[in-house]
Amino acid sequence: LEASHMHGALLEKTRVCCRAQGERSFHIFYQFLAGATESQRSLYKLRLGPANYSMLSSSGCFDVCNINDAEEWRSGLLPAIKALGIGTTSTDGLFSLLSAVLLCGELNWVPHATVQSSRCMADGTINDLAYLFSVDPNDLEEALALREHTAPDGSKISAMCTHSQVIMATQALAQATYGALFQWLTSCINIATKTLASQPRGADARWVGILDMFGFEAFQVNSLEQLI
Repeated sequence: LEASHMHGALLEKTRVCCRAQGERSFHIFYQFLAGATESQRSLYKLRLGPANYSMLSSSGCFDVCNINDAEEWRSGLLPAIKALGIGTTSTDGLFSLLSAVLLCGELNWVPHATVQSSRCMADGTINDLAYLFSVDPNDLEEALALREHTAPDGSKISAMCTHSQVIMATQALAQATYGALFQWLTSCINIATKTLASQPRGADARWVGILDMFGFEAFQVNSLEQLI
């Protein structure tokens, strides 16, 4: 095998926010929480474990038999990041955004008593989230709680989001952030494994394609060929 190239399709980003009862979210979250050092917990505003995050606790599943999340983090993921040549600054950004995805679910939006709007409870969560995103807390809250419309004359009109709308906006932010991280890591892997992929090959060049589908092994009837 001389080189490889992969791309993602139909990433199930909804699993970031909700899953069926008894299912885990993406393994990286549990590995991060189990393997992070005390200094990393402080730096990346991590809570004690998955039970302390609403996005992870809602399905009631935190562990998988025969999977040691802390060990997978230390001996699997961290060496893989190093092998891909991802530098310290990029790794810091990766960990910050992973924590931010989880912290999106901890924002406590309080509906206004008389008008259709919501404000974020001043419990420090919005400040931690803004720190992880490297943005101003007021700007972040405004971006989530306000929506902008374009009038027929081209002017911009801002309106407060309802409580349900601001919850949806927060979930969309978490899903979009995770999706962007996934695409970025895919590009990092492709750069590290491209070796001869960009060189011209003859007509007799051979290749193999592999389809990796989440939950593939759980099909009652498997009518697909995983090797194409």
